[in-house]
Amino acid sequence: MKLYHASLNRRTLLAHNKCFPQRKVSVLRSFGMLDKEEKDFTNNHRSKVDSLIFDSGTFTLNYAKDGNTKHITLKNYINYLELFGHHFDFYFNFDSDFSDHGFETNHYNLKVLEGHGLFPVPVIHDIWGNEIYYYIENGYDRIALGSAQIRSLETLEFVMDLFKGTGIKIHLLGNTTFDFLANFPIHSCDSAMWARKGGFGSINYWNPKKHGENKTDTIYMEELTQTGNDKKVTFSNYEFQTDLKAYLWNTLRMTHQDLMGEEGAYNKMLVNMHYYVQLEDIINQIHVKKGFDTM
Repeated sequence: MKLYHASLNRRTLLAHNKCFPQRKVSVLRSFGMLDKEEKDFTNNHRSKVDSLIFDSGTFTLNYAKDGNTKHITLKNYINYLELFGHHFDFYFNFDSDFSDHGFETNHYNLKVLEGHGLFPVPVIHDIWGNEIYYYIENGYDRIALGSAQIRSLETLEFVMDLFKGTGIKIHLLGNTTFDFLANFPIHSCDSAMWARKGGFGSINYWNPKKHGENKTDTIYMEELTQTGNDKKVTFSNYEFQTDLKAYLWNTLRMTHQDLMGEEGAYNKMLVNMHYYVQLEDIINQIHVKKGFDTM
């Protein structure tokens, strides 16, 4: 399984590479968030990246609050892929309709892209209708699950059962839920939570002393006083604070103080990025034990 770091920036990529020069990471870039760093990922620092994929930006189109989405059109996406699509291992369909009834629109966009000689990965939004059956019957070898209908192990099990024996590679869009990844042969997934959690003041830590298969702890670093959530694990009340401090220093040469102040948000993002790097390796070990062929 490959875990793609969405919205990864050059600074974090280079910082992680400096700490772990032998560990390439997989990256998802988005048409919805194009910036001056695109060439860094496709050309200048491509050797530091394992797999590089591209998203159509339709999530931004549907949910951006600032309204800066005028460039996210099917025509512009086609133009971009015709120029730069060869840089990416795969890219997704322009699935502009996220509703349960968006198949007709999204399928039309897919066919337009294919008509231009492009090969986008279809994105499923309705797991209960005929979308899955259509793409299986029409020979697609990779399919992305972007459906908000997948909220539980039971619904994902229903979906994955439909793909059994097809050999189709499944990408889980915007979701790195541990139980999903550990219990099903998901071939790839992506998440921007490395940045979001860091921006909100928290870090993820794989705690080897924690009971159970999922040893993830999320620790709030207490930069700002928060009320109404007494159950939140904070750095000051964290039972394994000594272990966490040792991990931060031995792994990233960081102290608690490095996660605070002006550079704190960036450093927390780096800590979280490395957590997801570890998670990818852990999930692959679990997949091997369960006999899943997702490498």
